[in-house]
Amino acid sequence: SGCDFSRALFTDVAFEGCDLSNAVFDRAGFVRCCFRDCKLTGASFLEASLGQVELTACALPYSAFNASSWKAVRARQCDFTAADLSEMTLRHVAFDDDRFIAASFFRTKLVGIDLTTSYLEDVSFSEGMGEFYATKMTLYQAASLARRLGVIVEQ
Repeated sequence: SGCDFSRALFTDVAFEGCDLSNAVFDRAGFVRCCFRDCKLTGASFLEASLGQVELTACALPYSAFNASSWKAVRARQCDFTAADLSEMTLRHVAFDDDRFIAASFFRTKLVGIDLTTSYLEDVSFSEGMGEFYATKMTLYQAASLARRLGVIVEQ
């Protein structure tokens, strides 16, 4: 907990049941890694690079992924409550049954991302809401975001 792994490179590593709370992974690289049932509360991944990474049943509240790059990443049943997911680059990313409560997607383009199985509540985005262009979501999720823009949605 609280360790500094800045600029480290992790290749073919499995993190299982680890408590990495408040760990610093700034500018670190992860290639073909998996995180299963890990606690990453407050962990920092600023400008980190994740390629072919799986996150399964991980707790990531208050984690920071500012300006990180995700390529071929899958997050499943993870909790991103109050996480900072701003200015990220996402390619071939899949979210499945994840929680995004009070998470920030500021300037992170979610083009082609399917959020239909994930829970979104009070997420932050830029004024133009360009982050959600071409994002797949449920009618309820879209209506919730539209209300935040001042749109009146009637049933």
